[in-house]
Amino acid sequence: MHPVGFVGTGFHARTNLLPAAALAGVEIVGMASRNAERSAATLVRAGFGDARPYGSVGDMVADNPHLDRVIVCAQPSDQPAIVRELMDAGVHVLAEKPLGLDAGEARALADHATSREVVLRVAFMKRYAPAVLALQELLATAQLGPLLSFDVRFGADAGAFAPTTADFIRLAAIHHVDLVRFLFGDVERVDVAFAGSDLAATVLVTVRMRSGVVGTLHLTNGPGHTSELDITTITCERGMVTMTDTRELVVRRGAVGGGDWRRPREQSTSLTPAVSTMSGGAQDLVLRGFVDEIAAFATGDLGRDDRSAEENVRTMELVDAIVRQLPPDRAAGENTGGA
Repeated sequence: MHPVGFVGTGFHARTNLLPAAALAGVEIVGMASRNAERSAATLVRAGFGDARPYGSVGDMVADNPHLDRVIVCAQPSDQPAIVRELMDAGVHVLAEKPLGLDAGEARALADHATSREVVLRVAFMKRYAPAVLALQELLATAQLGPLLSFDVRFGADAGAFAPTTADFIRLAAIHHVDLVRFLFGDVERVDVAFAGSDLAATVLVTVRMRSGVVGTLHLTNGPGHTSELDITTITCERGMVTMTDTRELVVRRGAVGGGDWRRPREQSTSLTPAVSTMSGGAQDLVLRGFVDEIAAFATGDLGRDDRSAEENVRTMELVDAIVRQLPPDRAAGENTGGA
């Protein structure tokens, strides 16, 4: 396993990424932020007291000449410059989403990674969630027949860091936008409907994939979802699958063919992880994908064929297509916060 550097001391870093790195057994050798004292305090709280704190990215890189992998979790507006500095130093980077506030920035960073011959990964942790990978395998093996349609529903109260609807799409719902691409491929057509007030808003996105599959994203930001809603339903020719909170998969197989309709021939299978008092908060970080995402970055062979940066470009293109169809007063935003 490669030693890893870390940039950022914010809430998401402290709550999710650093605990996930500890669970993955990753060795954090240094942490950089704007304040070396804050870096030191964050390292101690996270259990990485032997790592060295720094007040700048440049100091961390200069002090660790053999460091070749760094995780970045900074404000979205700050991340492009930080990532460029690291790539210029020949460092592979795993950066929090969104990396680039539009597809143009994402493309520039992806091209820069190619020119520097380093790997740039974007932290779409749902791609590493066990339930999502099981769902991907189910679709790939066509156990329920050809895929027909999908419905992705996400609701959250993200107003604290996403004051506009565009911010909500870029900073929170982007995980579900990326999930659509991860599971179903690229999009051919996007249509958006909007309803909302200053307190809450819903964005309804209808998409047609290049494969011919159709689907919807029902995305809501407001105090009605202080408890998050996260449900994906997929309909195939011979059955359907519902994934709830990236924890439970319910597979329903229809009774195909003739025979007596009164006989109990339909099948419903619920697939869930084991639950134990020994799991603690670790279970959440594993099931949401954080632990395996960081482990893959620290242990894997980062070759030139890694397409994560290109995938980020495609996801940001879809984000841009959604934001462009929002009412003008909802499409503006500072885009400077988020987890």
